[in-house]
Amino acid sequence: MILDRDQKRILSQILELNHVHYEDFMADFSTEDIPSWKVDQLCNWINNEFMMRGLAENDQPNEYGLQLEQLLDVVNRLRLRG
Repeated sequence: MILDRDQKRILSQILELNHVHYEDFMADFSTEDIPSWKVDQLCNWINNEFMMRGLAENDQPNEYGLQLEQLLDVVNRLRLRG
C-alpha cells in the first residue's frame, strides 16, 4: 500500500487514537499477505474519524473529510487485490 506523507500522518494519528502503534499494525501492509481483519479494522477506524471530524456543519465533507475519503479509497483497494 502506497501512502503519501499526509496520508501516513493521518493514519498514524488514527492509529494513535485507537492505542495502536503504527509500525506494528502496518507491518503486514508492506507484504502481499494482508489479513482481511486488518483492512476491515482500518476502514472502521477511518470511517469513525470521518464521522467525528470529517464533516462540516452542512454534513458535507470538510477538507479533512476529503483527505479521509482518499485514504479510505487507498485502503479499500487492498480488498480488490485479495
